[in-house]
Amino acid sequence: MRAILIVALILIGAAPLSAAPPEEAAEVTAHLEFFGYEVTPTDEVLRAVHASNLNIAVKAHRGGMLLLSFLGSKTPAEENRAQLLEFANDLNVNASVSRSYIDKDGDLALEAWFPGTYDKTRFSLFLEEWHRDTIMQRMFQDRI
Repeated sequence: MRAILIVALILIGAAPLSAAPPEEAAEVTAHLEFFGYEVTPTDEVLRAVHASNLNIAVKAHRGGMLLLSFLGSKTPAEENRAQLLEFANDLNVNASVSRSYIDKDGDLALEAWFPGTYDKTRFSLFLEEWHRDTIMQRMFQDRI
């Protein structure tokens, strides 16, 4: 039984993540545009650009939506990896809905998962917390 569980976990982990906009792309687009984002749909994501908030990509993910943003660094990740990891950890400690990590390319990533289908009230609350998390990220950004 344990071997079957291990194989199942390996197969689940090995399954490629889908890259598609959320099912409710029209509603999510309208919501983000209301908050001042300029949204461009692609085959893989909704790209949302904002003048003062972090730019985000929104895609369908495991029965909900994943918001993803990347932050650049003043110096290459190879030169300041420890500082980037410390920064990501500080962001995670203070985050409400997001998590920060260093991706395989050495970029600092911020992502948050919104479970279930789009609902105006729940998505508004979620987006408010996302913005709080990203404000925290921008406050600490001068450290990297």
